[in-house]
Amino acid sequence: MKISSLTNSEIDYLESRLRVNKGMSDREYQFLKKNHPYAVMRDDNALILSDMKHYGLHDTDLNNFILNKFGNENYSIDFFYELIYKVGDYTNPHLDKKTSIQTTLILLNEGFKGGELVINNEEIDFNKRGSYVNFKGYKDTHSVKKVLSGERKVLVVMFTKKLSII
Repeated sequence: MKISSLTNSEIDYLESRLRVNKGMSDREYQFLKKNHPYAVMRDDNALILSDMKHYGLHDTDLNNFILNKFGNENYSIDFFYELIYKVGDYTNPHLDKKTSIQTTLILLNEGFKGGELVINNEEIDFNKRGSYVNFKGYKDTHSVKKVLSGERKVLVVMFTKKLSII
């Protein structure tokens, strides 16, 4: 799995756009909670969906940046969200929904211990702010090991095939 990195100006731009984005509506939150009830767990098996800041299609500049940087001309953004792992948080091995042709993970911080990314049973060196990885989330089993200290923040982007109208 190839790990790439954003430039400092790209990560600064991304973070500035994420800070001003309005985030998830109550309806989007309920939909996400219903469709992904067990992906992210804590030691007490409580969900951390309340820690997910989901971004809708509110920011055209942000969406264009993400699509141009991580996608291609045949993709459109399905959805993306920031996922914050606290001490004890992890994800179980899972696949993304079948309509997601590509999953992109962008690490938004560093300075945490644990929280290793595992794709197809291979631990990925993914611990530097601005690092990103693209993979077939619908096909490649992936998980995150338990965070031992600090917080791990990642932007999760799912792309779908662009529909053509004839």
